[in-house]
Order: sequence, then structure tokens, then C-alpha cells
Amino acid sequence: MKVFWMLIALILWVMAPVYMISANTLATEISTDVKVPVIFYAYHLKPPLIVDVSSKQGIYYDFTRLLSKRSTRYEFRTKFLPRKRIDHLLKLQQISGGLIGVNPLWFGDKQESKYLWGPAILKDRDELVSLSKHPFEYNGPASLLGERVGGVLGYYYFGIDELVNQNKAYRINTNGERAILFMLLSGRVRAGIVSRSTYEYLVPRESWQGKFHLSAKPHDVFERRVMFPHSQQDIHQEVVNLMGNPANDNEWQSILKGYQ
Repeated sequence: MKVFWMLIALILWVMAPVYMISANTLATEISTDVKVPVIFYAYHLKPPLIVDVSSKQGIYYDFTRLLSKRSTRYEFRTKFLPRKRIDHLLKLQQISGGLIGVNPLWFGDKQESKYLWGPAILKDRDELVSLSKHPFEYNGPASLLGERVGGVLGYYYFGIDELVNQNKAYRINTNGERAILFMLLSGRVRAGIVSRSTYEYLVPRESWQGKFHLSAKPHDVFERRVMFPHSQQDIHQEVVNLMGNPANDNEWQSILKGYQ
């Protein structure tokens, strides 16, 4: 009997490295299958950029889903936060991820040195919108002297805000760009500033075709890009590698067309 147990002990001692290798291999396989979560913060609560927060619908959500599908390392997610909250997190250096739909000029980074900047996910512009029956042409801030202009609370409109601060124009704020279009329809404002992407999304869905006029000159033309703190260099490089130039990415362009 003593010999029997000695044989069992010898077999277990010989097989132990095999079991350890198998366990380590399994652990490695499991660990490589688990992606690291990465948050993209967004503060534009308007369609089609963010259509619905609860159901995660909108361009920003589709962008992170596409990145996640392509990446073997990261699981990208979109999270809405107000701009002031994002600015606070940036100041405290507590952004572990990136921002989506932003532009260097909006963050005082014209030289693109304060942050790491990725590709433009889409081109957009802020339109000066008026009623078709009372069309308004924008030729710079001075053309708005004495006018009532609709804007979104908390947004900064260069040139126009300065005019308002000098009491040379009147800014009527509301909670979103859809509400600006309603203010135009009710005659509360002479003109309003609405992003082209939002305008093109809302007009057919609200049956507003033919009701509005877009000034030949917009208030601004810009790209919506992704941005990262310098501490997120690996993630920045991963996004650049995954997307390249989104303007030439057929899959991404097909997604954007679904919102037009």
C-alpha cells in the first residue's frame, strides 16, 4: 500500500508542470479576450450627434461602436457630460479616455499642442437660419445689429456674443437647436444659429421643408474631431490606426448617410 501511494505522488509531481502550463495558457487566452473600456465624453446633446442617451442612438454612439468592432484591445463607449463638467475634469487631469465631436479652437488649442488630436469624424457648419418668408443674409456680426438671435444656453458664438455684450444685438437662449427652430416659427427671433447636421436631420422628420432659409454665409465652418489628453497617447494612436481618414472610410460614411 505504501508503494501505491508513493507511485501516485510521483505521477502528480511529474504532471504538475503540465497542469500549470495549461492553467497559465488558459488565463492568457481569457485575458486577451477582455478588452479595456475607454470612454469618449460628448457634450453636444442634439441630433443626430446624440439622438437618445438612454438607447445610445446617434452618430457619437455609432462611432465608438465601430471602433470597438475593429479594436482587439479596447471597448469604446460614449458618455454624455455637460461642457462645464468636462472642462472641470480636464483641469483636474481626470479624463481617462477622450472627447468626441470637438475642435481645437473650442479648447484654446489652435496649435494642437495642449492636447492630442485625432481625425475629423465629420465636417459641419453653424448656419444662420431664418424664415423663408423673411430671409436673412448674414455678412458678419455687424449684420445682426439690433436683431434678436436665437442660441443655445451655454454655447459661445464668436463675434455675436461680443455684439450682445455691447447691447448692440439681443440673444435669446433656449435649451437646444430644435427649440431655436420653434422660436423662429413663432416669430420670437429674427435668426438663429443651428448646426447643419442638426438642421438636415430635423427638417424632414418635422415636415419643415420649405419653411426656413439658410444664409449663403454661415456663422462658422468646422470639423468635429476626437481629442485626448497627452496621458492617453496609446489610445490616441489606436484610434488613428483604426480610422485613418474617416472621410475615405466607406463603412463610416455609410453610417453617416443613415442620418441624412
